[in-house]
Amino acid sequence: MNPQDGLEARIEEFCRAVDRMDSELKKIMSSISESQFVRKPWPSSKSEYISVIREYCRREQKELPKNFYRKNLKQLKGIYYGIFKEDGKKRYYYRNFLNEYENNLTAILNSEGLKELVADKNYDEILKKLIGRQAYGNLEEKKAEEYSSIIREACNKRDKDIPLEYYTVPTFELKKRYDSALGLKYLMRPEQKLF
Repeated sequence: MNPQDGLEARIEEFCRAVDRMDSELKKIMSSISESQFVRKPWPSSKSEYISVIREYCRREQKELPKNFYRKNLKQLKGIYYGIFKEDGKKRYYYRNFLNEYENNLTAILNSEGLKELVADKNYDEILKKLIGRQAYGNLEEKKAEEYSSIIREACNKRDKDIPLEYYTVPTFELKKRYDSALGLKYLMRPEQKLF
């Protein structure tokens, strides 16, 4: 088996691992109480509820609920629970998925044939190897940059802990990274190279 055959086998295993991650994460999440996803600690006053919800809407580039400033404390608690239950679920899923995705991608990048490119920080060339030159030629420049960025992050990963930035970036940014990660995985599948 030549190095390219080995790389293809590793890519195939990577794609299977990503598919397993998705189903395993969803199983774990279904066993967690919804209230566990809500941001802690809960605000202690009406003004704090208003401040936290307003900051969330600003961060996520969302509009405040209608008549927001007229809501009473009970209504604000309901809004808070609803917002952060859903946001918490998404963040839990995206953070854990991206962390495992990067760990698995790092394993490929450290494999035979790519170590030199990792050392040279040649992320674009790594992308060409992972998806094939023909598929790379069909990529828009913006998408190629997104995918190279995912590879760069995996190369620069220092440990297996969830990076601190996953807790601070907006949820919609995590979603963008997640979508790009799935897009790269899709292109890496061997059957996608046959066009």
